[in-house]
Amino acid sequence: MRRIHTQLVGLLLLFSSHAAFADVLVFIHGFLGSERSWTEPGIMQIVDKGGYPYTGIYYAQGTSVIYSGKEERPANASYTVRLPSTAPIALQAQWLEAYVNEITQQHPNEPITLIGHSAGGVVARYLVVTAKPQAVNRLLTIATPHNGTLRAAQALDVLNPSGMFSPIERFAVRRATGDNLYSTLMRSRQLINELTPPRPGNFLYWLNQQTHPAISYISIVRTGGENHMGDQIVKPVSQDLRWILADPSVNQTYQIQGGHFLTAKDGHAIVNLLQ
Repeated sequence: MRRIHTQLVGLLLLFSSHAAFADVLVFIHGFLGSERSWTEPGIMQIVDKGGYPYTGIYYAQGTSVIYSGKEERPANASYTVRLPSTAPIALQAQWLEAYVNEITQQHPNEPITLIGHSAGGVVARYLVVTAKPQAVNRLLTIATPHNGTLRAAQALDVLNPSGMFSPIERFAVRRATGDNLYSTLMRSRQLINELTPPRPGNFLYWLNQQTHPAISYISIVRTGGENHMGDQIVKPVSQDLRWILADPSVNQTYQIQGGHFLTAKDGHAIVNLLQ
């Protein structure tokens, strides 16, 4: 009888602790991305099977926050969001904050983990630093340019040529990229500037000097390998938050061989890291 009683108590503790430590996951895409950045590689299906049911998406319609998804909001729910990905970091973070507030109302007793890919990780970190949402207890970033990317600096040089030949250079760039992509890049110049490597007076220099809340931070860093060149957009050293946050007790790094874009490997890594 005593053994049976002990087993029953153990089961009760197991189930009660599971409910108490339920997490809500919020997935944030990067530049020119959308919720499809997560669904098309199968990440949301993997996360769903891993115990974080994919519940729905939050997006903006005019000035309103719209939710599309399941009526029932399970514990350990996961959500994608749709941000204006060409807008400056602060504006994207305003929308992300609105989505997080709505999710918090639906899950008042569950901590939130923000998961950001590429520039989406910078948006999430900016929100954590500036708004300090109380429900957020963990930030996980994937291939995020925390220390910027030279690709952004190169893009600005191309988009903002100077000198007597600048009109010709602009014409050549527009012809090479196509009118639609060129127009998109021109609209994104402030965001691109915010993703340039830190230097006194610029955005990432300011952000990296700020005090970060005492939550958990996880960096998934892309590396090269025998059959892969690695991330050609953001250098691995820029993706690793350990170079910015010195406290190892709240900072974890996980390496995955591959390029910059999301794959199914990221879904498995997320599930493993969170469990």
